Amino acid sequence: MNTKAKLDTGAAPEIASETMVGDLMQLVIDELKAAPDIWPKLGERWQRDVIVRTRQRVEDAVRQCVHIIASDHRPTIVATVESVTVKDGIKAVLTLPKSDTQRHELFDSAGRSCLIVVGGAEDYAGGADQVKVDPDQPPLVGISGNV
Repeated sequence: MNTKAKLDTGAAPEIASETMVGDLMQLVIDELKAAPDIWPKLGERWQRDVIVRTRQRVEDAVRQCVHIIASDHRPTIVATVESVTVKDGIKAVLTLPKSDTQRHELFDSAGRSCLIVVGGAEDYAGGADQVKVDPDQPPLVGISGNV
């Protein structure tokens, strides 16, 4: 199914979640390519370095955005699920950083209900491998199936 068909069927959130990092990276690289005095003058190696740095920055930004949106202004602590056991109910053991700024909120919440949001920024990290460098030398016509 092409992108237009996905949008017409209401699948836009899935597209964003599958390829958000790649889409944002491509947006930044497209802007650099549109600057005629910058991108074309960079060799393949330099372009690759720019793409790597862009990927790191975009992944960090997406991670922060996901955290901000998911927290909805509530105190949050990022944790690792160590184990889950199922008996009469479900018991989860979480590992949290000792130095988290919200740790006192957690201490004060003993015995109270809390909201657990499962998932993270990894769900939005797709598509980054679709951003490519421009080769230093264009392919030769008629070689390796190029026209």
